Amino acid sequence: MMKKRILSAICTVIMMLNLSFTAVLADNSAFELIGTQKSENLGGTVYRYKHKKTGADVIYNDNGSDKRQFVLGFKTPPIDSKGANHVLEHALFCGSEKYPTKNIMHYIQNGTSSLILNGLTADDCTYYFIQTANRTEYYNMIDVYMNGIFHPLFLTDENIFLQQGIRIEYAV
Repeated sequence: MMKKRILSAICTVIMMLNLSFTAVLADNSAFELIGTQKSENLGGTVYRYKHKKTGADVIYNDNGSDKRQFVLGFKTPPIDSKGANHVLEHALFCGSEKYPTKNIMHYIQNGTSSLILNGLTADDCTYYFIQTANRTEYYNMIDVYMNGIFHPLFLTDENIFLQQGIRIEYAV
Protein backbone atom coordinates (compact mmCIF):
# COMPACT_ATOMS: atom_id res chain seq x y z
CA MET A 1 0.00 0.00 0.00
CA MET A 2 2.81 2.45 0.90
CA LYS A 3 4.55 1.60 -2.37
CA LYS A 4 1.46 2.64 -4.31
CA ARG A 5 1.09 5.81 -2.24
CA ILE A 6 4.61 7.04 -2.99
CA LEU A 7 4.40 6.13 -6.65
CA SER A 8 1.04 7.82 -7.10
CA ALA A 9 1.82 10.92 -5.03
CA ILE A 10 1.29 14.29 -6.64
CA CYS A 11 4.52 16.22 -6.38
CA THR A 12 5.20 19.88 -6.03
CA VAL A 13 8.67 21.08 -6.82
CA ILE A 14 9.95 24.38 -5.49
CA MET A 15 13.26 25.57 -6.84
CA MET A 16 15.05 28.64 -5.60
CA LEU A 17 18.38 29.15 -7.27
CA ASN A 18 20.26 31.91 -9.04
CA LEU A 19 20.58 30.20 -12.40
CA SER A 20 18.61 31.29 -15.45
CA PHE A 21 16.01 28.66 -14.73
CA THR A 22 13.18 30.70 -16.26
CA ALA A 23 14.86 30.40 -19.66
CA VAL A 24 15.08 26.63 -19.29
CA LEU A 25 11.40 26.35 -18.40
CA ALA A 26 10.24 28.90 -20.97
CA ASP A 27 12.03 27.06 -23.79
CA ASN A 28 10.74 23.68 -22.64
CA SER A 29 7.39 22.66 -24.12
CA ALA A 30 6.85 20.28 -21.17
CA PHE A 31 6.10 23.25 -18.87
CA GLU A 32 3.43 25.94 -19.01
CA LEU A 33 3.95 29.35 -17.35
CA ILE A 34 1.02 29.87 -14.96
CA GLY A 35 2.01 33.21 -13.43
CA THR A 36 4.71 35.68 -12.47
CA GLN A 37 4.78 37.83 -9.34
CA LYS A 38 7.24 40.18 -7.60
CA SER A 39 7.82 39.21 -3.97
CA GLU A 40 9.35 41.61 -1.48
CA ASN A 41 9.41 38.86 1.16
CA LEU A 42 11.45 36.54 -1.08
CA GLY A 43 13.44 39.39 -2.62
CA GLY A 44 12.81 38.54 -6.25
CA THR A 45 10.42 37.52 -8.96
CA VAL A 46 8.50 34.29 -8.47
CA TYR A 47 7.54 32.21 -11.51
CA ARG A 48 4.99 29.41 -11.33
CA TYR A 49 5.02 26.68 -13.96
CA LYS A 50 2.95 23.53 -14.42
CA HIS A 51 4.50 20.36 -15.82
CA LYS A 52 2.02 19.38 -18.55
CA LYS A 53 2.40 15.60 -18.29
CA THR A 54 2.36 15.14 -14.50
CA GLY A 55 0.64 18.32 -13.29
CA ALA A 56 3.54 19.01 -10.92
CA ASP A 57 3.91 22.63 -9.86
CA VAL A 58 7.33 24.20 -10.28
CA ILE A 59 7.95 27.44 -8.44
CA TYR A 60 11.13 29.35 -9.16
CA ASN A 61 12.29 32.41 -7.22
CA ASP A 62 14.74 34.50 -9.24
CA ASN A 63 16.34 36.51 -6.43
CA GLY A 64 20.04 36.65 -7.38
CA SER A 65 21.06 34.68 -4.28
CA ASP A 66 24.22 32.59 -4.28
CA LYS A 67 22.33 29.93 -2.32
CA ARG A 68 20.79 27.17 -4.40
CA GLN A 69 17.73 25.62 -2.78
CA PHE A 70 15.62 22.71 -3.91
CA VAL A 71 12.48 21.38 -2.26
CA LEU A 72 10.46 18.42 -3.47
CA GLY A 73 7.10 17.96 -1.79
CA PHE A 74 4.52 15.21 -1.96
CA LYS A 75 0.95 15.18 -0.75
CA THR A 76 0.89 12.30 1.73
CA PRO A 77 -2.49 12.29 3.48
CA PRO A 78 -2.39 9.90 6.42
CA ILE A 79 -4.57 6.82 6.59
CA ASP A 80 -4.25 6.61 10.38
CA SER A 81 -2.07 7.99 13.19
CA LYS A 82 0.60 5.27 13.11
CA GLY A 83 3.21 7.46 11.38
CA ALA A 84 3.68 5.48 8.16
CA ASN A 85 4.46 8.66 6.19
CA HIS A 86 7.30 9.52 8.54
CA VAL A 87 8.62 5.97 8.29
CA LEU A 88 8.42 6.29 4.51
CA GLU A 89 10.42 9.55 4.64
CA HIS A 90 13.23 7.72 6.44
CA ALA A 91 12.98 4.60 4.28
CA LEU A 92 13.56 6.67 1.14
CA PHE A 93 16.96 7.66 2.51
CA CYS A 94 18.01 4.00 2.85
CA GLY A 95 19.44 3.59 -0.60
CA SER A 96 18.32 3.61 -4.21
CA GLU A 97 19.01 1.80 -7.46
CA LYS A 98 21.80 4.21 -8.40
CA TYR A 99 23.08 4.76 -4.83
CA PRO A 100 22.62 1.43 -3.02
CA THR A 101 24.07 2.58 0.32
CA LYS A 102 21.88 1.84 3.36
CA ASN A 103 22.30 5.37 4.76
CA ILE A 104 22.15 7.86 1.93
CA MET A 105 21.98 10.88 4.28
CA HIS A 106 25.27 9.90 5.94
CA TYR A 107 26.82 9.40 2.49
CA ILE A 108 25.69 12.84 1.32
CA GLN A 109 26.48 14.76 4.51
CA ASN A 110 30.07 13.50 4.68
CA GLY A 111 30.82 14.49 1.10
CA THR A 112 29.17 17.92 0.86
CA SER A 113 29.38 21.44 2.20
CA SER A 114 25.61 21.86 2.05
CA LEU A 115 23.94 24.21 4.48
CA ILE A 116 20.65 22.31 4.62
CA LEU A 117 19.98 18.67 3.85
CA ASN A 118 16.91 16.99 5.28
CA GLY A 119 13.39 15.68 5.00
CA LEU A 120 10.25 16.75 6.84
CA THR A 121 6.92 15.03 7.34
CA ALA A 122 4.02 17.36 8.07
CA ASP A 123 0.40 16.37 8.74
CA ASP A 124 -0.46 15.71 5.08
CA CYS A 125 2.72 16.47 3.11
CA THR A 126 6.31 15.25 3.03
CA TYR A 127 9.19 17.47 1.89
CA TYR A 128 12.79 16.77 0.93
CA PHE A 129 15.07 19.79 0.75
CA ILE A 130 18.66 20.84 0.13
CA GLN A 131 20.57 24.10 0.10
CA THR A 132 24.13 24.77 -1.01
CA ALA A 133 26.14 27.51 -2.68
CA ASN A 134 28.14 25.04 -4.81
CA ARG A 135 26.58 24.53 -8.26
CA THR A 136 28.10 21.08 -8.92
CA GLU A 137 27.17 19.87 -5.45
CA TYR A 138 23.64 21.20 -5.95
CA TYR A 139 23.01 19.08 -9.03
CA ASN A 140 24.73 16.04 -7.51
CA MET A 141 22.54 16.22 -4.41
CA ILE A 142 19.40 16.61 -6.53
CA ASP A 143 20.41 13.46 -8.43
CA VAL A 144 20.90 11.51 -5.19
CA TYR A 145 17.59 12.78 -3.73
CA MET A 146 15.55 12.17 -6.89
CA ASN A 147 16.94 8.66 -7.30
CA GLY A 148 16.28 7.88 -3.64
CA ILE A 149 12.73 9.20 -3.88
CA PHE A 150 11.70 7.69 -7.22
CA HIS A 151 13.82 4.51 -7.21
CA PRO A 152 14.17 3.53 -3.53
CA LEU A 153 15.60 0.19 -2.47
CA PHE A 154 12.69 -0.41 -0.10
CA LEU A 155 10.54 -1.24 -3.14
CA THR A 156 12.59 -4.41 -3.59
CA ASP A 157 13.70 -4.93 0.03
CA GLU A 158 10.74 -4.78 2.43
CA ASN A 159 13.12 -5.14 5.39
CA ILE A 160 14.16 -1.50 4.91
CA PHE A 161 10.62 -0.28 5.59
CA LEU A 162 10.26 -2.72 8.48
CA GLN A 163 13.58 -1.64 10.05
CA GLN A 164 12.63 2.02 9.84
CA GLY A 165 9.17 1.36 11.25
CA ILE A 166 9.94 -0.77 14.29
CA ARG A 167 7.99 0.55 17.23
CA ILE A 168 7.57 -1.09 20.57
CA GLU A 169 4.66 0.00 22.70
CA TYR A 170 5.06 -0.35 26.41
CA ALA A 171 2.18 -1.04 28.74
CA VAL A 172 2.23 1.25 31.74
